[in-house]
Amino acid sequence: KHGIWMKNMRFPIDIVWINDGQVVGIHGAVPVSADLLPPSYYPPEPIETVLELPAGDAARRGIIVGTDVVL
Repeated sequence: KHGIWMKNMRFPIDIVWINDGQVVGIHGAVPVSADLLPPSYYPPEPIETVLELPAGDAARRGIIVGTDVVL
């Protein structure tokens, strides 16, 4: 599993983990970190794609685990 981290990120985001055209996990409102080595975030299972949205967008758009995704 590959993780992502948010070094020098200036605003919080939602991380949406996608595999085989379906949302398999969400880390909502991941905060900005001032740490030299910020925390890493990992999907709940292997994924093909990650979608980063402004914090709160996943909930506002009704994106939940199981949502179908067309890219």
